[in-house]
Amino acid sequence: MHGKGGKIRRVPLSRRLQETLETLPPQVDRPGFLLPFKDYWQAARPLKLRFKQAGHGREWRGFHGARKAAGTRLYTRVGDFTRVGLFLGHASVDTTRRYVRVEAHDVASHVLDF
Repeated sequence: MHGKGGKIRRVPLSRRLQETLETLPPQVDRPGFLLPFKDYWQAARPLKLRFKQAGHGREWRGFHGARKAAGTRLYTRVGDFTRVGLFLGHASVDTTRRYVRVEAHDVASHVLDF
């Protein structure tokens, strides 16, 4: 995938997303592309609907919001900004820290055993 500055990188996909992508028809007219969308708005409309159908409590807030949510979700599993930054493709861990939402009570369970 091409990122900012024309950089190319591989993005790891969850098993669930891989399975979903395998159900899509191949893009004959756009080789190398997985999705049939040519611009942001073509992709955002159906994804917003699917997000709602999936029963997510929050409203679809765009790809950037979904990216932040993925970073936060990964951080809660691995607890490491560096690893999350690698996943998100950030050059600086400081950028990752701004992306990831850390709950105020996140350290409470660790402090109990001091």
